[in-house]
Amino acid sequence: MLRLCLAAARRSLLDLRWDVVCPMCRGAKASVPQLSEVQDQAHCPSWRMNFDVDFDHALEVTFRLNAAVRSVEIAEYCVGGLQLTLHIVAQQIIAPGKTRTISIALDSGDTQ
Repeated sequence: MLRLCLAAARRSLLDLRWDVVCPMCRGAKASVPQLSEVQDQAHCPSWRMNFDVDFDHALEVTFRLNAAVRSVEIAEYCVGGLQLTLHIVAQQIIAPGKTRTISIALDSGDTQ
């Protein structure tokens, strides 16, 4: 599959991008066409934190259909980002052995 995608990128059917992913939510926080454009640090607005870009763990290569072939809507799918997972209303990081009590006012939801 990788060889096929690389061949398609060489023929301008696909666009190759380097995505920097957040270590917490795994969402792409930066996307550049050249590996040399990847910065040493990135920011995740979902987690409100800066993080070092570890090339072994925070860098993914992605392929997207070239716009000359067909226009495709680019959407972000994030497993843990609060603004993209509306069913999650609170998220806490708690150290091992610690406890925390939080109070959350919830809207009434659909019971079906």
